[in-house]
Amino acid sequence: MNILVTGAPRTGKTTLIKSVVEELGKKTVGFITEEVLKQGRRVGFKIRTFSGLESMLASVDNKQSSVFIGKYGVFLDNLETVVKALEEEVKTGGYDLIVVDEIGRMELSSKVFRDFITASLDSGRVFGSIMLYDNAFTESVKKRADTKVYTLTRGNWVNVKQMVLKELKSLI
Repeated sequence: MNILVTGAPRTGKTTLIKSVVEELGKKTVGFITEEVLKQGRRVGFKIRTFSGLESMLASVDNKQSSVFIGKYGVFLDNLETVVKALEEEVKTGGYDLIVVDEIGRMELSSKVFRDFITASLDSGRVFGSIMLYDNAFTESVKKRADTKVYTLTRGNWVNVKQMVLKELKSLI
């Protein structure tokens, strides 16, 4: 069973994922997406894998990108390099969970990423976040019979965390 969390921006999806992964204490492969701040303003996003690989995902300064999501130019090469590294980690096995934060517009601009997500979901071992407002891909992910989606708000954060923890502990 795959478990995904969705919700509006800044409802604590990444924080919830980090907290759950830490509390579970299981071997994970995957990544967290984090904001890059400059003088208190968000100027981009980076991807950090659990094995220590870190790379810029998007930046307001990336003017040469072929893909823009709002004001952010996406570094497709960086994203695909991270995905290929994750594919190798998954092939070696020895993990309990694939953590994906997040299945969002920036990440979905890459076919390599979409293929990785599909293969990972087929394993039934994904815990992650997915954007709230759907496109065809995310709608199909949310409708999968092997996937449960929790909608996160600031008001239900603690309850969702407890439900997700309980569910994951019963699965892995």
